[in-house]
Amino acid sequence: MLPIVDPPRMRSFIAIRLADPARATVVAYLEQLRATVGGVAWARPENLHLTFKFLGDVACERLPPLVAALRPVAASVQPFTLRVAGVGAFPSLARPRVLWVGVAAPVLPALAAAVERACRDQGFALEARAFRPHLTLGRVRSERHRSRTWCFFGASSPRAEPGIRRSPRCHSDARKGFS
Repeated sequence: MLPIVDPPRMRSFIAIRLADPARATVVAYLEQLRATVGGVAWARPENLHLTFKFLGDVACERLPPLVAALRPVAASVQPFTLRVAGVGAFPSLARPRVLWVGVAAPVLPALAAAVERACRDQGFALEARAFRPHLTLGRVRSERHRSRTWCFFGASSPRAEPGIRRSPRCHSDARKGFS
């Protein structure tokens, strides 16, 4: 009897990367935070992105049909501008684990809904939570840093309207960075 081998899997999500002007604005803020806020595993600047849907570990053979389903969604999107919309934390400001900068643009809700429909049509589960557009800046490493982190983090936020010139892309291997 041959051993059963699971198909290769990839940690996957659907996201857009920031164009250089946008990334520069957020990276400047990220570097300011990195210099003043301890106890946080900060995102690498080259990995900043706006996630529309996190898929988790997906069998690699499921990705090409999903990419094909997302192409019309991506093609329908014109370049748009993101507005920085404050800073926040998940699960809450009182117990920050993930630090983020919010972003907004009129196109985002419709784009997120189109991505969700394409994923559903390919057999992926619907997202239970509402879409909250944000860029993850870092993850608080331990409980002892949480209350102190928010004091520093909430004190300032980036002030710009960076432009986005990318359309949604599909996958990533978190160990290798966004692709």
